[in-house]
Amino acid sequence: MPEHSAWSIRAAIASIVLLVACADDDAHEPAAGTSAPSTAPAPPTSRAPTQPPVRVCGNADLLLGPDSPPPGAIVVPPGDNSRIDWTQAGTTYWLAPGVHTLGGGEFDQIIPGRGATFIGGPGAVLDGRRMNRYAFTQQAPDVRIAYLTIRGFGRGADNHNEAVVNHDAGDDWIVEHNTIADNDGAGVFLGDGNVLRSNCLQDNGQYGFSAYEPDGVRDVSVEGNEIVGNNRDDWETRIEDCGCSGGAKFWDTEGAVVAGNWVHDNHGPGLWADYNNRDFVFERNYFEGNADEALFYEVSYNAVIRHNTFRRNAIGKGQRFAEAGDLFPVAAVYISESGGDSRVAGPPAIEVFGNVFHDNWSGITVWENADRYCGNGATPGCTLNTTATESSCVQPGISQKPLYDDCRWKSRNVKIYDNEFRVTPANIACEALLCARQSLLSNHGTWPPDSPYQGAVIQDAITFRQGNVWARNRYIGPWVFVAHDLSTVLDFDSWQADPYGQDVGSTLT
Repeated sequence: MPEHSAWSIRAAIASIVLLVACADDDAHEPAAGTSAPSTAPAPPTSRAPTQPPVRVCGNADLLLGPDSPPPGAIVVPPGDNSRIDWTQAGTTYWLAPGVHTLGGGEFDQIIPGRGATFIGGPGAVLDGRRMNRYAFTQQAPDVRIAYLTIRGFGRGADNHNEAVVNHDAGDDWIVEHNTIADNDGAGVFLGDGNVLRSNCLQDNGQYGFSAYEPDGVRDVSVEGNEIVGNNRDDWETRIEDCGCSGGAKFWDTEGAVVAGNWVHDNHGPGLWADYNNRDFVFERNYFEGNADEALFYEVSYNAVIRHNTFRRNAIGKGQRFAEAGDLFPVAAVYISESGGDSRVAGPPAIEVFGNVFHDNWSGITVWENADRYCGNGATPGCTLNTTATESSCVQPGISQKPLYDDCRWKSRNVKIYDNEFRVTPANIACEALLCARQSLLSNHGTWPPDSPYQGAVIQDAITFRQGNVWARNRYIGPWVFVAHDLSTVLDFDSWQADPYGQDVGSTLT
C-alpha cells in the first residue's frame, strides 16, 4: 500500500515510546501567514553546494591510514586475528596492511575496552567473509575506529535492524575515515555523543548508518561522509511497508548536526528521521539521485534544513506512484506529521531555507494524516478515554487534556523561504501535474468511526491554522501547488491569492 497510508504498520513495530506531549498548546499555533518571512529581499546568492562537498569513496587522501604504528600501539598482523585480546582499556591497536579476519563463527567479533582505538594501516581490511555478523560490539565508551575497510559482515540479507560497527550503540564513539561497505543491516549504529565523519558508507544491506537506543540518542554529529547505494537488500519488499530502509535512519534522536555529506543513489530515501526526533540541523549536504525522498522528516519536531542541494531525487518513487495511479505528491523533502513545538528541544519551528532544488520529482510536501492520532493504535501505550463530556489522551507520565486540542502529531510552524526550485519535466520523464509540485495537505478524516478528526477538520487546520508558510522563494519551471487535499491543484497566482496567501514575495518564471 502507499507509504502515506501505511503508518499504522510502522507504528506497530516501533520499539520506542513516542513523545506525545499532551498539554494544551493552542498558543503555539499561529494563523497561516504569521511569524513568517515576508517581503524582505532574498539573499543574492545561496550557500548550498554547487557540487558534492566531499568525495570519500576511493579517496586515498581521506581513507589511507598511517604507514607505521602510533607510539605504544599493539601491532596486529594480517590474517586470523581471532586470538587477539581486543578488550584492553585505553589501548591503541594498529592493524597492519592486509586482510584481517576474526574466525569462522557467527558471533566472532571485536569487543573493545573503554577508550580503545583501532587504526588501520594503508589498505588494512577487516573482512567478515560472510561468516561473522558484527565487527565491533558491546557498549564500552570512548572508542575510536579509523582508516579501516570493514566489509563482508552478515551472512546474506542478515542483521535486520542491527549494525556492524558499534552494534550496541556505545557512547562517545568516533568513527572516521573508514570504508564501511557491502555489509548486511546498517553499517554503523550511533549512540549518545557519537561522531561519524569522513567515511564511505556504501552498498550496505539496510542503511549506511542508523541512530537508535531504547531510551533515545543524544548529541550526534554526522559530517563529511559519502552515503551511497545503501538498502541493497530492498527491505521494503522483504517486509511490506516496514519503513526500514534507505541511506540512513534516525530514531528518537535529540540534537543532531548532519552537515557536508554527499547522500546519493540510495535505494529508498536518502536520510530518514522517523519518530520523536528533535533539535536537528541539516546543512550543506548534497542529496542526489536517491530513489525515494532525499530527506524524510516524520513524526518529529524542531529542525533547520538550510543550504542543501537536492538534485534528481524521488524520481523512481514518483514514477512508481504515477504508474499506479496514486496522485500523492512524492517530493524531495517530505515533512510528515512534524512541526515546531516549544515543549521539546530546539527552536520551535521547522525552517527550510537557502536550499537549491534541481530536477527532483517534486519540491516539498508538508502532510498530516487526519487518521493518525493517540488512541487509534498510532502510539504504543497511548490510549483514548471517551466520556459523555470529553475525550482525552492518556499516556503514562503525561497529563490528560482534551484530545481535540492535542495528542496528535501536527505538521505546523513549517517555514519554507529563500529557496530556489528549478525543474524541467522532460528531464525527469514526468507528465503534467504529476511532478513539479509544492504541497500542503491532508486527507479527509474517516477512521476510526469515532474519530474527532473526520471530514475536513485536519485539512483545514494544516492549510489555514497551523502556521505553515512558503515565502520569498524562486521558481523556475511549470510548478503547480497542491493545497488542502489532493483535488486542489493551483497555479501560482491562485496559490498566492486568498484564501491560501502563500509565497508572498516569491517569483515564478
